[in-house]
Amino acid sequence: TIEDFVDASAREEALQSFERCRQGVRERRDIALRRKDGTVLWASLTSSPLVDPDGRFTGALGMVTDITEERRLEEARRSTEERFSLVFRASPIPIAIVTTSSDFLEVNDRYVEFSGYPSEDLVGRSARDLGMWAEPADLQRFVDAMSREGRVRDFEATFLHKSGETRDVLLSVESIKLGGVAEPVRIFMFTDITERKRAEALIVEQNATLNGIMESVADPVFSVDRQYRYRSFNRAHAAVMKALYGTDIQIGHNLAEYQPVREDWQNARRNFDLALEGETLFDSGYSGEDIHSRRYFEIMHYPVRTDTEEIIGV
Repeated sequence: TIEDFVDASAREEALQSFERCRQGVRERRDIALRRKDGTVLWASLTSSPLVDPDGRFTGALGMVTDITEERRLEEARRSTEERFSLVFRASPIPIAIVTTSSDFLEVNDRYVEFSGYPSEDLVGRSARDLGMWAEPADLQRFVDAMSREGRVRDFEATFLHKSGETRDVLLSVESIKLGGVAEPVRIFMFTDITERKRAEALIVEQNATLNGIMESVADPVFSVDRQYRYRSFNRAHAAVMKALYGTDIQIGHNLAEYQPVREDWQNARRNFDLALEGETLFDSGYSGEDIHSRRYFEIMHYPVRTDTEEIIGV
C-alpha cells in the first residue's frame, strides 16, 4: 500500500490526503517518502481522484516530483536566516538592515540605543531623511564608495544622535539576499569610536602641551620607555646628540642605536635601570665620540609614573 512508501512521520498526513481525494478533492502537497534503501525522498505529490463512468470513486492518481534537493536548500536557507537573525538581535554593535533605496527595513536594539530613535521612527525612512549624517561630505564620500565598490569597510564618518550629540563611527556595509525580500538589502554595521577619537584628541593636546614645556627649557630634555626607546625629546637634546655622535635621533628608536661608545651606553643604561626601579638620581661624566666632541654633563634621572604608580619610563 501507499503506507509502505511514505515515511513514518507523514503516514497520518498521507491517509488524510487519500480520504480527501476519495471525497473528490484534487490537491498538491509536499510529503516525505521512504526509498528502498531507507533514505528519505521529499516529493511534491499531486493527487486526483479516479472515478468510474457512474461517478463512483475507484482510486487516486498520484504524480510525484522529487524535490529533495530543493527541500535541502530551503532548509539550509532557513537555518542560515535563523542564525543571522540570532546574531542580528544579540550583536553588541549597532546593525541596520537597509533597502537599496536607503530606507531602514529593520534595526537591532543596539542601533536604537546608538541613534536615539525608536525602531518605529526609523523603519521606512532613511538616515538622510532623518539628518543622521553630520557631515554632507561624509555622505558624498560614502555614496561614491558604494557606487565604485558596492560595499565599504571601516568607513570613518560622523553621525548625529537624535539628541544632537555627534558620534564618530567606523561603518562597514555588505549587500546580501534575504528570504521574503524581493531585492538585495544592505547590512550597515557600526563601530562607535567616539571615545577613542576623544582620547586621541586629548593625547594630541597633551603632547602639544608637553612639547611646549620641553621646548621652553634651554637644557636638553628627553624621555625613554622601559625598552630605552625615545618617547620625547626637545631640540636642545637633538642638537647635543648630533654634536656628540653625528646622528639624527628619532622617536621610537632605541637610544642604544645612537650611542656607539660602549662606555657611554653602559653608564646610561645603568642609570635608566635604577630610575625604572623607582630611584631619582643624579650622575655626571663625559659623553661623546672623540671624532666629534666629548663633553662633560650633569644629568638628572626621574621615573615616569602613571596614575596608578606604574613606572613606564625615564
